[in-house]
Amino acid sequence: MAKFRFKLEAVLRHRLLVEDQCQRELAQFLRERMILHHQLRQMQESIGQSKRDLGGGLLGKVDMDQVALFARFSGQATQRAQQSVVKLAELEKQVEASRGRLLEAVRARKALELLRDR
Repeated sequence: MAKFRFKLEAVLRHRLLVEDQCQRELAQFLRERMILHHQLRQMQESIGQSKRDLGGGLLGKVDMDQVALFARFSGQATQRAQQSVVKLAELEKQVEASRGRLLEAVRARKALELLRDR
């Protein structure tokens, strides 16, 4: 009996490679998003710790140098956090676009696999 040979096997392999590339791209975006979230958390913790330290320094004699240092630090940290939030918003758009491309690649591959299975 003749063995079945799927004539579109090369196309199926190509679609698998495209799907794999889309998965890698999405994973990279998700990794970047995780890093940004971690940085934001660290900034929030650092600001909170600085506020606690400053609160302790406000008892008794007030050190104005420490207050000025905290104000500068807080302003810079807020600015960096705002920049990170903007990057995060851009990254979310890229993640959604990448998910869409991955979904389309999976559909294309599955369509050929269904054709092959018939």
